[in-house]
Amino acid sequence: MKKRFIIVIDSVDKEVEDKVTEYVSNNNFGWWHWIDSMWLVTSKDKNITSVVIRDNIGELTSNRLMVMEVKNNFNSWAGRGPNNEKKNMFTWLRSTWAND
Repeated sequence: MKKRFIIVIDSVDKEVEDKVTEYVSNNNFGWWHWIDSMWLVTSKDKNITSVVIRDNIGELTSNRLMVMEVKNNFNSWAGRGPNNEKKNMFTWLRSTWAND
């Protein structure tokens, strides 16, 4: 079963953003990062927890951060942003985040 996490980091500069994005990319997470300072990630690894993610990101930055696991089926959301054939910030949400 897939696990879903929301990562929010305060005052993200380009260096921190790149480090966190590299962390989620290199650790087999599915991820979405269309909004500054926020990443949505998925993992099928049963050993991944909010604490593990917090501790790993905490090694990359001293910024305040929060990691929340979304445990229930998550099919209710709304957003505003690019939503066309060339650039669509919602494709990943529909295909990966909302589906098991």
